[in-house]
Amino acid sequence: MKSLWKVVVPMLVVIIGSGCGASGSKLTQLDATVKKQQMNLRETIEQVDQNAAMNRETKNELAEIQRRLTELESKINTALTGESAEVQEFKENLAFINDQILRLDSSIRTKRPATQPSAASVFKPGGFEVKASYEAARAEYEQRRYEPAISGFNEVLTVAPASSLADNAQYWIGECYYSMGNFEMALEAFNKVFDYPESNKLADATLKLGLTYIKLKNTDSAKKELRAVLQNYPDSDAAKFARAELSKLGE
Repeated sequence: MKSLWKVVVPMLVVIIGSGCGASGSKLTQLDATVKKQQMNLRETIEQVDQNAAMNRETKNELAEIQRRLTELESKINTALTGESAEVQEFKENLAFINDQILRLDSSIRTKRPATQPSAASVFKPGGFEVKASYEAARAEYEQRRYEPAISGFNEVLTVAPASSLADNAQYWIGECYYSMGNFEMALEAFNKVFDYPESNKLADATLKLGLTYIKLKNTDSAKKELRAVLQNYPDSDAAKFARAELSKLGE
């Protein structure tokens, strides 16, 4: 079955690319895109009906997503020039829909009931609460619910990429993958923290790169990152851990 993720990506690209000054033509494009998603969702519901292993709750969730897509279509049809507030609301709610479809897509492919949405994933017609969403994702992490936590942190990055919490969200995505034992994805996530040169997580991200390389048995790269902690952040708490790890590696 066609991945629902591939259905949502084009919509997000159109929305984000529209910026805060969307033209009437772009709203028309959004309208067409939403209608296309409705058609795909109807096809998905038909497939769920044919799958005896899929429970009734999943079908209801898909129907709810379709209802919300219809709401977005209605807003597009009534918008005249795509004012910035409306475009931002589209982006926020599409981030929510993206999260829900990812969960349902996983449920369909694994034939298991869909997991509950994270506390960060809430339909937000009145606006996106960055701090509340970030803290909800952190709470998921503390409960060792790493996949919902990643979803919540990614929502912060998608909807509010310029937020003061974006760098922290990126760092904690790395921590989630590290805790899950997915060290390749952890490396990718920790490296992205350096896209925020003023981040307060640079020392910790460098340390975690070193620890991740240790897990991957790449001693040379591990030593390089641990030395970088001592050189660039000598007074940080991370430096103490880096020195201890280097000692274990014979330095």
